[in-house]
Amino acid sequence: MSAVGGTMGDVLFSDVVNASATVSATRSRLAKVDALAGALRQAEPDAEVPAVVGFLVGQPRQGRIGTGWRTLVNWRRHRPTSRT
Repeated sequence: MSAVGGTMGDVLFSDVVNASATVSATRSRLAKVDALAGALRQAEPDAEVPAVVGFLVGQPRQGRIGTGWRTLVNWRRHRPTSRT
């Protein structure tokens, strides 16, 4: 996944987020299936489907990323003052 472009190959991360939002916002089983199928259809079968499924079920493949409140507080304290 590219952090810069927000993409996972052919599927956009925003599409995965939108599919998740659609699933949580509707009671219609058909609408849920359509949203999930649409997100999975855009993904490359071998490379992206496992990652997309992980995001959709709330268990990303990498597991914990080690970013917590202390990391965020330290980042703000040690943030560079000038941009390059």
